[in-house]
Amino acid sequence: MFRVVLLILVALSLNAGFYEEKPKPATQNCKVICEKCGFFVSQTNDYLDEYKASYENEDDFYIVMDDWIHYLFKTEDYLKVNGIEANLYGEDIKECPTLTFGEYSLEVSKIDSYFIFILYEKGKKPYVIQDIVLSEDEINTYFNITNPKYYKERKGEYYRSE
Repeated sequence: MFRVVLLILVALSLNAGFYEEKPKPATQNCKVICEKCGFFVSQTNDYLDEYKASYENEDDFYIVMDDWIHYLFKTEDYLKVNGIEANLYGEDIKECPTLTFGEYSLEVSKIDSYFIFILYEKGKKPYVIQDIVLSEDEINTYFNITNPKYYKERKGEYYRSE
């Protein structure tokens, strides 16, 4: 379990290094405080331990976690380049099993996924990304992005799709 937590902490600190900014909270006292954003919520240690145990080979679990972190960064890049606040995190599921989004609430503790990435715009119902690998389509639909921008590389260069 320590290795999982260490892997996530290293990934978050690397992400903060790329952007020269530290991740900031998207929630406060279980209430979402951003107006238009995307953020992840950390699953419980018990959930991750059970998920890890479901793999015959422990290395396969770490490969999946590494891939998830890669796509998390890719999703955050996509959000940022399209003017949506990212590099955020939500409170731990144990501390906040239900998040409040204005007039909406979402029981994140009942989401059966090792990753939970939520899109939110004030006045809209929150949306949990179903496929972190191909999240651009879901993001475009939720935020009504018709002419999206894409990062070319992590140096911050981007281009508008044709």
